[in-house]
Amino acid sequence: MECKVQYIFVAEPLTDYYKKKMPEISQNIKEILFRILSGEMLIEEFENWVYSLNELEDNLNSGDYFDLISFDYKKQGAIYEVQNLIRHFIDPSEFELWKIRNLLADALNRTGDYTSAIRKFYDLYCHGYEFMDNLGLDYGLSLDCPSGLCGVDNFEDLSNEQKDKIANSFYPEIKAEIHKVLDWIDSGLILLSGNKDEYDRYEYLDNRSESDA
Repeated sequence: MECKVQYIFVAEPLTDYYKKKMPEISQNIKEILFRILSGEMLIEEFENWVYSLNELEDNLNSGDYFDLISFDYKKQGAIYEVQNLIRHFIDPSEFELWKIRNLLADALNRTGDYTSAIRKFYDLYCHGYEFMDNLGLDYGLSLDCPSGLCGVDNFEDLSNEQKDKIANSFYPEIKAEIHKVLDWIDSGLILLSGNKDEYDRYEYLDNRSESDA
């Protein structure tokens, strides 16, 4: 996989970025909306949640609430349409932050599909997140292209045991890199926009100095 990386910056200032332009949606409701956006939740489960949660109406404006409550969840392609509806009232930066935090947490704690999370670091690096260079190149690449380690060319061809063997060799060193990225995000040195440019590369604001990087 050819990978060309450069710094990508969002054009506007990002002061208090993660709080702007967002309806006052409770964190519990955001969690469910993020799960359906990320594909972690079945459309049937989401439909039941929409109909049963009385607080949803209080957390959305009337138009957005009506769109969700009147939506035909049984039609073909419903998942993609409802995801598009949700994107209209969810701040993309908050959703992106949620996704990246979850990936980092899975890799840090070896929970969930943590081998896929580590592999994803390489993909994120290649698609614009240059601040993830160490996680992507030192660790994710070994899972994405494992031919020199296990005699197969693709991650999908690895057995679960092989994935675990490769990933476990990264510890404890990978934890320091994960904590470093989390610190950058928590301190505002890295601000995610949740948007992509015309080349399908992630945009973000990098406030790090040379010493930070």
